[in-house]
Amino acid sequence: MILCERSFRLPFLLSLATAGTISLSCTSAPAPVTAPPVQAPVGVRVANASAGAQPGPDAVTRTTIYESPRTVTQVLRLAPRARIAEHHHPFYDETFLIQQGRIRLILDGRPHDLRAGDFVVMPAGTVVSGQNTGDDEARVVVAFSNTGRAGPLSVSGSPHH
Repeated sequence: MILCERSFRLPFLLSLATAGTISLSCTSAPAPVTAPPVQAPVGVRVANASAGAQPGPDAVTRTTIYESPRTVTQVLRLAPRARIAEHHHPFYDETFLIQQGRIRLILDGRPHDLRAGDFVVMPAGTVVSGQNTGDDEARVVVAFSNTGRAGPLSVSGSPHH
């Protein structure tokens, strides 16, 4: 064990008129302790968004990684050129985080070309369709948040047809 004691003069940064004196005692640090693995707090779920089913040719695969009465989180995997059929979520806002690939989303009739790193927020009722426009699998993390009204998560087609 090493013990040292020194006296320092620390000027007060806000007042130049006086200075204080402090003593510092130090010891050598004990050997590092290996901490146990960190456990997720109760109620927190950790998921690997890269895991899950692999889509087949022209397939779209959804894997639910979290669900509660107010939220649903899924990983959406689209094979090259796979399509997302027209639908809407009358009672849920939807967010898209493109993790991999390129997707063209048609939102209320307007096309949006997206790539890895893009984030989209769609209010409840937005009519959505799309397609993986790339030659590789596209992967998206999708989160749905209930707007406070009871109803289905998804409805095929447009409410305007």
